[in-house]
Order: sequence, then structure tokens, then C-alpha cells
Amino acid sequence: AQPARAFDLRQAFAADPARFEAFSQQAPHVFADLSKNLIDAPTEALLQTLARQCGVTTLRDAMFAGQPINTTEQRQVMHFLLRQPARAAGQAARTWDAELTQVHETLNAMLAYAEQVRADKGITDVVNIGIGGSDLGPQMAVQALAEFAMPGKRLHCVSNVDGHELAGLLARLDAGKTLFLVAS
Repeated sequence: AQPARAFDLRQAFAADPARFEAFSQQAPHVFADLSKNLIDAPTEALLQTLARQCGVTTLRDAMFAGQPINTTEQRQVMHFLLRQPARAAGQAARTWDAELTQVHETLNAMLAYAEQVRADKGITDVVNIGIGGSDLGPQMAVQALAEFAMPGKRLHCVSNVDGHELAGLLARLDAGKTLFLVAS
């Protein structure tokens, strides 16, 4: 593996016409092209070895088996269910059906609430308050979907825990027309 500083993608593609195929991965509803990253086969092998040494595959298997791998809260981790389609009528039972039903009930309730907020002409501003991924994720979604933004709704993200950033925003908003989302 060569240092990333010395890695030249043009040379990597010229030397390996199958680079795109070798560094592309596909799963249901997901495609990742990693060929344009500063990585080569030896680096990938080192990363896979490190993942095995750190127990990533063991934790993955434990997660899918329903074991409580969230050691902070001593509970299961089922984020993958957010990407699973609901079980269709007549479809064979699956291991996670009860949990999957709860996930889809929650997603449907969230969608209904979002539609209610979009339809409410009295709400002009939505403020997301979060730290880390609870701030960065909504910021990314707002930026990525900006061209589909609903006229009359302004979206704001606040992450500074000292209150200064929030105070500056509050001074510009009408509290009676503002919805606050606290993400954790």
C-alpha cells in the first residue's frame, strides 16, 4: 500500500482497467463507487484485516442475531430495520417482523406529522436543535434537498450548546410561527 499523499487516481485507473468493478459494491437499493477514493487493493486488504481483528464481523453477526451490542444502553441495535420494506400481506414471516412493524408504524406517524407541518400555513420556520450527527444529518438533508424546499417554510439548524447561536436565530424568528425539533 502506498501513502495516500503519493496516490494518483489517474495512474490507478490507467494501471487497472477493472478498478471501477473491483472497488464498486452493490446491495439492495444501494450502490457505492469507491474506485475514486485513494485506496488500492493492499490498503483494502489491510482495512479488512483490521476490521476482523477489531471484531466488526462478530459485532455485525451479533447485531443481526438480536444480541444487545449497544453496551451503553445494554440493548439491541436495529438501525438496519429503517431500510427494510414492510412485510407485505401473504409474505413469509421473518425474524424481525414485530420490530419491523413498530419501525413502520413510527415511520408512518412521522410522515403524517411531516405532512401536517407542511400543510400548516401558520408555521413559517422549522428549527432543528441537535449536536453531532443530530445536527449534521439534518443540515446535509436540507442542503441536498434544497431545490425541493417548500415555499413559505424556512429550515434552520442550530448546534452550538452555549446558546449564543440559538439566541441570534431566535431574535429573527416569530415564536408563534416557529416549530422546534430537538434531535438526540
